[in-house]
Amino acid sequence: MRQKAKLFRASRHFASVLRDYTAALVAFRRDPRVVNKLISQETRYRVANHFLSLHAGKVLAGGDGGVTYGEMLELCSAFPEIGSRVLKTMLAMMVLTGYARSERSPADRRVKIYMPSSKLIDVACSRLVPIVEALHVLEPDLSRVAALRDDPAFQMRAMHRNGRPQLESELLRSQMPEFVGFAAGREGAAQVVYAVTLADMDAVPLPSRSALARQFGLSKTQVWSVFAEGERLGYFSAGDGGAPVATDKLRDQYGEWTSLELAFCAGVLAQI
Repeated sequence: MRQKAKLFRASRHFASVLRDYTAALVAFRRDPRVVNKLISQETRYRVANHFLSLHAGKVLAGGDGGVTYGEMLELCSAFPEIGSRVLKTMLAMMVLTGYARSERSPADRRVKIYMPSSKLIDVACSRLVPIVEALHVLEPDLSRVAALRDDPAFQMRAMHRNGRPQLESELLRSQMPEFVGFAAGREGAAQVVYAVTLADMDAVPLPSRSALARQFGLSKTQVWSVFAEGERLGYFSAGDGGAPVATDKLRDQYGEWTSLELAFCAGVLAQI
């Protein structure tokens, strides 16, 4: 993975890919706002990924899909920070917001089956688009582009594969623990990192704290907290008027992280 990431960063196209990929992430995180609240922290994101993966695996096996609470509990054993309370809360939130529905199992009325809604599946599939587009520039492969456009089963296989290698993805996260701990561990941090980085790449002023809060469905206090923590860690510095600007540390680590993420995704997609 590191070798492929290094090749990606050495590509003459990497700077433009990084900019377009970041712009796509800003757009993805900006809309729809409810989904971004659901996946704003790493633990919630893992629950949603695992939920979609288990559902997709059953559909690919010829079933109707759907996941029980008991089946989701295996995620808690792999990641102790995802306790039963987080899991129950996340499932309830998905049902409440219309991104999932629950129904009783016909085999055992005591068991609830959770089904992702079409809009949650659409959101998951839309996240694939910038990944495939970025990889197509860095290592052209028309089959991936055609599969994404023409083969609904490709999207289902990608969802299944994306959620299963949870421990493999830990290897990816372990490559850059400080950056991942900041960007993934604090609510709203990923969105702010993308926005600061994109403003830096485009050489334009960063939107105000109020504007960022509105864009990403955060509070101004959350945005300010990310600014403060990012500055403490050396990812941001104070620019004109006190607005945060990207430091060399952020530029270097964000570029390295994105290359690792794309290399990881290339390996996942190669197996489907």
